[in-house]
Amino acid sequence: MAYSVCPVFANPNSSVEAGFEITEFEPVTMAQTGERSGTFRKSLSFTVSQFSVSPKDGFDFFHIPGLESDRKNFLPILPYMMKKLYLPKNVSVMELVLNGGHAQIVDYLSIPSFDPDSSSLSSGFTSFTYAAGLYPDPNFAYEISEHDYYREVDIYFFPVQYDTETGKTTLWTEAEVDIWYEVEECLFISDFSMENRKYRSSEKIDVGLVLENVGGSAASGLEVIAKIKDAHGQLLRSIRVPTGDIPAGGSGEADISIDNGLGQGNYLLVLEITDEKAHIITTVAEQVTVISGSASIPPIHRTSFSPGEILPFPVVYENYAPHSVSAEMRVDIYDEENTIIKTLTSMTTDILPDSSATIILYWKTDAGHAGSFRAVATVLSDEDEHVSDAFHFSVKDDSKYHKADYNQNGLFDFSELLRMIQFFSIGTYHCDPDSEDGYAPGDGDHSCVPHTSDYSPRDWRIGLNEFLRMIQLYSTQNPYYPDPDTEDGFASAVPDE
Repeated sequence: MAYSVCPVFANPNSSVEAGFEITEFEPVTMAQTGERSGTFRKSLSFTVSQFSVSPKDGFDFFHIPGLESDRKNFLPILPYMMKKLYLPKNVSVMELVLNGGHAQIVDYLSIPSFDPDSSSLSSGFTSFTYAAGLYPDPNFAYEISEHDYYREVDIYFFPVQYDTETGKTTLWTEAEVDIWYEVEECLFISDFSMENRKYRSSEKIDVGLVLENVGGSAASGLEVIAKIKDAHGQLLRSIRVPTGDIPAGGSGEADISIDNGLGQGNYLLVLEITDEKAHIITTVAEQVTVISGSASIPPIHRTSFSPGEILPFPVVYENYAPHSVSAEMRVDIYDEENTIIKTLTSMTTDILPDSSATIILYWKTDAGHAGSFRAVATVLSDEDEHVSDAFHFSVKDDSKYHKADYNQNGLFDFSELLRMIQFFSIGTYHCDPDSEDGYAPGDGDHSCVPHTSDYSPRDWRIGLNEFLRMIQLYSTQNPYYPDPDTEDGFASAVPDE
């Protein structure tokens, strides 16, 4: 049956979430080789307050609340504790030592090993094991991983040791593990964070860092000097921020906010940590990008147009600089062969800081412009050049189709005739790209190509004669075709072969 014991707390049914505790002590200087260098010892205390053993399928499973169990191929499944330590890049770990503790025999158990060949983790257990005798022995270890500014040392402690030959299971309820390490400099940056690497010119550049002291004595008079340099190494910005005193084994934080106002480009952000004697302890550097503005062509309501239509290209320039700028706005239109077939230009002046300006540039197409195109906006300000993403569109030569034939089947359907009756009844019409035929009754936008039936004169009205011509084409119930010799450019009945 399952049972539980509590070697520290009196109540074995305690609701404490974790059945273990890890305590970290301040480092102790063992040998001083410099002002902040030498050999240090750091102690970690591991204690277990609760555990349980659960029998299942002929095995005994050892649990400590809050701990994961190690699952290595064909090795006993045992709980472990892990403590992360952050040490300087120049650290040299000399040794890890078990420096006393208290162990007790729990029972003679049958703890399974992990079977990686099982299809389910819940049933991946086996009595076969690679371990011989006491496992693990020793019951502590460490792993080192490299990071940008520091080394991470993960210290593992296995509070349970299992003899695979006899089944004797030992629990360490208390243990002290010492790590000995040697460093050339005990102060280092363990965390260097930036909200982003790209800033608008009007935004401050915000940086946060954590400074660790892994030495045996406090560090005082520390400052962070933040500098921004250009591509040539010229110093453009500088600010000093004190971090205060950092005790032995402690850490200090610094939040830095640097005035921007820089032109567009890439810059080097350098952080120097100095001591009370203005000696540089450590340095980190990161590239940041400053954007003084942006250009864009907002999506137009549609991407397909007819020859003769006037296409509007709204160019938006957002000024991120802390001062006003003057800018020329340009739209280049490229064909499918990536050749510029048209350049539209305009001027705008005095765009205020942190504001935007919109200029609409127009291009009227003709029959020779059928195909696929892309428009790219360029804004040339006083200081920089900004290029937008491309807006892709097409010009479709549908001159062989009558505008009333909006389903383009070569015939005039009754619903299409009703649409013409609507235009005639209202009297006027206008452009509406969201409608079935691109038009709508009433006054409004006239930037598109007039309706085919609006030909004598082209006045954005469907007159009586124009409407009667539509009825005539519809009444034949025959296909229609382009005919330049007729009044409206179309004729009914199948053309001669």
